Amino acid sequence: MLEKLCIEKNYQSIFPPIEFCGDNAAMIALVGLEKFKKKQFNNLDHPAKPRWPLDENATFLKGAGVKL
Repeated sequence: MLEKLCIEKNYQSIFPPIEFCGDNAAMIALVGLEKFKKKQFNNLDHPAKPRWPLDENATFLKGAGVKL
C-alpha cells in the first residue's frame, strides 16, 4: 500500500532491511549512511535535546508523564 502511494505521488520509496527495523539507533545510522552515500551533509549545529518534542506547542512532559 505504501509503495503504491509512493508510485502514485512519484516518490522513491526506501525501506530499511527488516533486521534494522527493531533498533532505532540502527535505523538512524542507516539513514545517515544513505545520506552520506548521496553526499547529503547537514550542518551539525543543533543542540542535543533529550525528549525533543514532535509538537512544539504540546505540553512538556518530564519522564513517564510527569508534568512540570
